[in-house]
Amino acid sequence: MTRRSARSARVRQTAMYLAHVCFGQDFSAIGRGFGRDPSTVRHACALIEDVRGDARFDRLLSYLERACLEFAAAFPPSADSRLEPSER
Repeated sequence: MTRRSARSARVRQTAMYLAHVCFGQDFSAIGRGFGRDPSTVRHACALIEDVRGDARFDRLLSYLERACLEFAAAFPPSADSRLEPSER
């Protein structure tokens, strides 16, 4: 794996983690959104939890979590946005 792809993978894993933790999405929904299997999302979330042992990464992730939670509070989803596209 090249350095660039490793960096991209960490960003994707972090986004999956935030979708799960901050927005309450289940692994299946996140997997569909990222074109990944739910087990890959579960693995990504576990990896991010492990990396939280790094104080610098933990500070950054805490900042991102707060930003996501503030965004979610400011822009709550409409009832229609909770439906799958085929259900709209």
